[in-house]
Amino acid sequence: MNQKLIIFATIFMLLISSIFLSVVERNKADINKQNVWMLYFENVQNNSLNFKIENHSKSQQFHWQVSSGKTVLEQGDETIALGTTKKITTSPADIANKKIIISVTSEGKAKEIYKNF
Repeated sequence: MNQKLIIFATIFMLLISSIFLSVVERNKADINKQNVWMLYFENVQNNSLNFKIENHSKSQQFHWQVSSGKTVLEQGDETIALGTTKKITTSPADIANKKIIISVTSEGKAKEIYKNF
């Protein structure tokens, strides 16, 4: 009797553990529940400064600026809904031989990317 009880208890615990882990994994796999946003260049190979903001956070308001050193070349504000990606097209003048920094802030969190020309 004890052996059957141990076997059934082990099988029951394995089943409960599997169900629990699958539910946790399903929640972790949904990026919209992670409260993150990403910033990246549309094409890192060419000389374009076009970039994308991919929003998976609770915030929808983003402020961006393109700068070279301490000089701000362009800036703007964007509203990006949850789960969407927005392409930002920029074309500042006179970027030859400079390091261009693109900064994006949202709710106190900031991210930067840059290209050297």
